[in-house]
Amino acid sequence: MKIVAIGNSIMGDDGIALKIVEKIEEELKGMEIEIIIGETDFEYCLRNIEDNDFVLILDSAHFGKKIGTITLFSLEDFNFPIMHTSSQHELSLLHMIKKYRKNVRGFVIGIEVNQVDFAFTLSDEMFVCLGQISKEVLNEIKKIREGVQDA
Repeated sequence: MKIVAIGNSIMGDDGIALKIVEKIEEELKGMEIEIIIGETDFEYCLRNIEDNDFVLILDSAHFGKKIGTITLFSLEDFNFPIMHTSSQHELSLLHMIKKYRKNVRGFVIGIEVNQVDFAFTLSDEMFVCLGQISKEVLNEIKKIREGVQDA
């Protein structure tokens, strides 16, 4: 199992996944989960994901939910047309996995954020709940891991 943390650490709350993985890193290593700090380098992430991997992608989200809400969806259920593009910046990691890594299974864990703007720190609202969000994410990872081992 691999966890991929994506986000931009100089764009405020967009770096929430990076902060969460930093807080729960020791627990993840104890569960023998490989950590990939991808930030915004989707090609680096893809190079570290192989066919038949089970991957958890942790990222900020904007679904209009309460700040700190965790949204989980499986990669298998993520259906969208693969677009042909002339720029690597137009592709997301999910598009790249779908196109180049046909047998990857896993989940996206989205964390509802407050604001994404030029800032080297999380917003006050996100910072206050960082500990609780990290615990919730770790609990979700444990549940997913148990389900994978039982399968």
